[in-house]
Amino acid sequence: STGIYYAPFIQSYDEEKFKEQQRMLAVLTRVANLVVRKGKHVERFIDLRHPGFSSTFGSSAVNQAIQKSGPLIPYHIEKTVDVHLAVDMVAQALKGEYDIAILVSGDSDFIPAVKVVQRAGKRVENAFFLQEPPGQLRFECNPPFIRLIPSRLKTYTLPQR
Repeated sequence: STGIYYAPFIQSYDEEKFKEQQRMLAVLTRVANLVVRKGKHVERFIDLRHPGFSSTFGSSAVNQAIQKSGPLIPYHIEKTVDVHLAVDMVAQALKGEYDIAILVSGDSDFIPAVKVVQRAGKRVENAFFLQEPPGQLRFECNPPFIRLIPSRLKTYTLPQR
């Protein structure tokens, strides 16, 4: 058996991207043996009044941005998905619930979990998008490396439940 996980980041700024991600999540929930984990979304703010912005972009540009958008620019980050993914990957490997994990990430924070899974006798293959620079994670995972091509994602077929 193969353990597959998908940890989506929900875009909240671009309405069209958000709708596209919701459609993709709906498709993914029908895929056999796929666990969809959503993280906790946290709103953070960039404070344009920070002195570093004026020294980098110039005070005129920063003042124009503040007049247009206000001093605080909100953005969202997703928290806890990587921790859930690493814990599940290790726990299920130790229980013998899969033989191969396909980790779609370039985050080197997963390396300790990958090493534990490999010591448990399981394979961890790394899937990545072509535009991502090669990272250390790829070198810690087992070959083959899986190159994902965004324009072809709609043509990939997945087993249905």
